[in-house]
Amino acid sequence: MYAHILVPLDPRVPYDWETTLPRAVALARLDKARLHLLTVVPAFGSSVVGEFFPGGRERDVATQVLESLKARTDSAVPEDVSVQNMVAEGAPEEAVLRMAEQVKADLLVVGLPTGGRAGCLSAPHITTLVRRAPCSVFVVRE
Repeated sequence: MYAHILVPLDPRVPYDWETTLPRAVALARLDKARLHLLTVVPAFGSSVVGEFFPGGRERDVATQVLESLKARTDSAVPEDVSVQNMVAEGAPEEAVLRMAEQVKADLLVVGLPTGGRAGCLSAPHITTLVRRAPCSVFVVRE
């Protein structure tokens, strides 16, 4: 049923790693789908963010984030599940929508904790994703 599952993950939010990712792994195993694990970083081209990073530093940050994502997913995702780790920059919901198109996602799995920190994707962001995503959206709740 699903071939490409996109999962936005915030490295700072335990809920994404403890609840959302395991649910996405279970869904991927059902259909032998590929997981596309995405972390979004701020757009370095914006004046607010860009002034804090010297030229070329944004590439270093993206590389570090990607390496960190890979290290965490290596231990969290079983070997029988195909994984692509990705980093995108920009507004979280726009980056997720852009990457969903790019990887031809047929399912988007997002976490929405009921009481704790929501990370880069809050309820309004998730509402936008549900309305605008080119695929089905699975919202993981506690």
